[in-house]
Amino acid sequence: MSRRTQPGHGDVPPFPPVPFFAALVALAAWAAACLLVRMSEYGVVISWDAVHYISVARSLLEGNGFVAANGSDMAAWAPFWPVLLAAAGALASADPREAAGPLNAVLLGLCVLAAGSWMRRSLDSRFLVVWGCLVVALSPVLTLDSTRALSDTAFVLFATLALTNLDRRVAGGGGGGGGPLGWPVFR
Repeated sequence: MSRRTQPGHGDVPPFPPVPFFAALVALAAWAAACLLVRMSEYGVVISWDAVHYISVARSLLEGNGFVAANGSDMAAWAPFWPVLLAAAGALASADPREAAGPLNAVLLGLCVLAAGSWMRRSLDSRFLVVWGCLVVALSPVLTLDSTRALSDTAFVLFATLALTNLDRRVAGGGGGGGGPLGWPVFR
């Protein structure tokens, strides 16, 4: 019997008990730290499209707008990732290339938390939720993609948040996420 259908329990409480929430946060921080250690020797992986994103982020930091490395305006590429790289670079007072690694580490940690939130809504076993978060944290594809200066980790995060909110709507929990960008607020 799911917690949502147990008599007298109503819906899932808005926040998990502190020790369980702390365990998920610790697991997410561990995943981010492992990714940073993995990137510590060689840095973030750069590909031809990462060069484009980084050059546009540098252009944004210099106040020149969305200008690519070849001097042309960025018209055919999505602007979100260069803006995020530029913001991370500005916050860290670093070049967007150096900020890409820590940014992806934070995004990986948030992916683990978002997956934990989503699984918590459907699974009665905390063990299975933690196990699922470990699978996300240690996913070879996700960790490899997180070492690249690309938007893949951000995409996985936003897709997981969208699925969490879709699950809430289907379950009859209403719309909206309850937080910025539909963040599920660990319901």
